[in-house]
Amino acid sequence: MSSNRLLSAVLLTLLVALPLSAQQAGSPAADESDAAAEQDQNGRPEDRERRELQHLGLIFNTPDVLLQLNEYQGLGIGVKGFWDDLALRGLLGLTFNTNNDVFGFALGSALEFHPARGLVSPYFGGELLLDYYRDDAGPSTLRTFGVSLGPLFGVEIAPFDIVSVFAEYTLAFSAVYAETSGPMGDDQRWNYAIGTGLGNQGSIGIIVYFLDRRPAAEDDGAAGS
Repeated sequence: MSSNRLLSAVLLTLLVALPLSAQQAGSPAADESDAAAEQDQNGRPEDRERRELQHLGLIFNTPDVLLQLNEYQGLGIGVKGFWDDLALRGLLGLTFNTNNDVFGFALGSALEFHPARGLVSPYFGGELLLDYYRDDAGPSTLRTFGVSLGPLFGVEIAPFDIVSVFAEYTLAFSAVYAETSGPMGDDQRWNYAIGTGLGNQGSIGIIVYFLDRRPAAEDDGAAGS
């Protein structure tokens, strides 16, 4: 008899405990903890909004104040995007000529950190550049592969919302592998160099922005100033 009473008490306890535990699992506190866990995985909403692309533009080079436009770094197409205080520059260059069997390409990227954006915005960061060139014209063949990387610092001046100019210094380490072959023999060698100098091929950079997605608060602050 006592065993039947004990079994009945256990069953009654389970019947009461299960609905209570289910109700607790669906309580607001549990929902808040689940939302907090999901928020920790995805990051805070304001942080995700902060890192959205705000500006996007094309980069040109000019050797002087007469604004004679050239390719970005003399190699190809340049693009720059802004995410709040971070900016990323990209370079894509391509050379192809079937008449003299010449082929080359260049890929580059630079990351900039702007601690105080404004009319005059100093920045610092780093740059990486890869390039390849092949020339099979004539009796000799030339192939080169180069890599260059190092820190940079400069300043960007934005007199208008859609146009800005920049100039910078770099400390670059470069390595170039060159291979030649022809009637006079073959030669393969690595050449290395390191030094400070003007970045962006010693030219003034011009950026024309065609995308402006700044938050409304930032626009109001710029208009008020």
